[in-house]
Amino acid sequence: GFSSRELIMSQADDLAFYAEIKPDLIEKGLEGMFVLIKDAALVDVYPSYKDAYDAAIAQFGQAQVTIKKVELQEPVEII
Repeated sequence: GFSSRELIMSQADDLAFYAEIKPDLIEKGLEGMFVLIKDAALVDVYPSYKDAYDAAIAQFGQAQVTIKKVELQEPVEII
């Protein structure tokens, strides 16, 4: 299996990839949609988190994927 470090690294890669494509996604009018990213590649865009999650399970099983809501303003996490 994967070590937690490898999972964290792959998610970091996915999020870095998302940051790169985000301006294009917003330009295409996809704000509010959910993107499914795996191995730093865009799999597809879905109207809801559940749709993206169901597609991830159907295509990849329990493999590590990243689902991100396309938002102009990233939510600030208060710690």
